[in-house]
Amino acid sequence: MKTINDADINGDNYIGTDLMGYPFNQKYPPDTQKYGTHYSGYRTAQQECFFQDFAVQNYDVRFKYRGVDYYIVNWDDCCARTDETLKIVYEKFPNPIALIEQLTIDGAKLIDIMNDIEEVEVF
Repeated sequence: MKTINDADINGDNYIGTDLMGYPFNQKYPPDTQKYGTHYSGYRTAQQECFFQDFAVQNYDVRFKYRGVDYYIVNWDDCCARTDETLKIVYEKFPNPIALIEQLTIDGAKLIDIMNDIEEVEVF
């Protein structure tokens, strides 16, 4: 496995490579021993979508929390929370991990409410 130091995990270089050459999130790694392979080694579909699909594979995500739709995008130069047209940017973050850890919705951090999200999908 490719390893990096902790300082890099907090920046843009949090993506590692497993023994088969597949990318994975080193900061929030999957655990197939504990959670199996159904959600790529994560406990919930929400964790898989944010930690793997968004942060590692660069997919954009739509999710619903308390009945409200939110859109987050992973662009080349930043990540952002946008409107449904992807034209209005509400907040920008330097990388997906920063967005996951710092985005606040209804006074709570996304990382803290992740498993309470009602719907999540990549687009």
